[in-house]
Amino acid sequence: MSEASGWAIFLIQGRNLSADWLEKNLGIQADSLKEARDGMRHWQLNSRLAGYQSIEAHIDDLLRRLMPVRKSVRNLPSGLSHRFICSMLTRSMNRATLELPSRQLLLIGSLGCNLEIHFDLINDTKETT
Repeated sequence: MSEASGWAIFLIQGRNLSADWLEKNLGIQADSLKEARDGMRHWQLNSRLAGYQSIEAHIDDLLRRLMPVRKSVRNLPSGLSHRFICSMLTRSMNRATLELPSRQLLLIGSLGCNLEIHFDLINDTKETT
């Protein structure tokens, strides 16, 4: 497994989120729609790539879907927030690094998004007694 394997999603959330409005204006259907107990609604796009692909590849997959509608993403209604969330799977926190190309960072920034990265430690050793 490479250091930067895992997954990535693009998330829009807010209490006043209308999935119908978003899908009409973005021309993209959500892969997941959820509403939390506190009334927070979540509209989510998932990377379509397998988990063993690099985080960079997952972000590229999402960016290809979002770049044609970047103006709509950048101008979401007040009260909605949007961000990329990546989960990086690693076997050692000593080697948990992620480097994204400046082109991706520029495109994420042009969408007005934040990038959130989670480092998840995989423990795949089996203990025997």
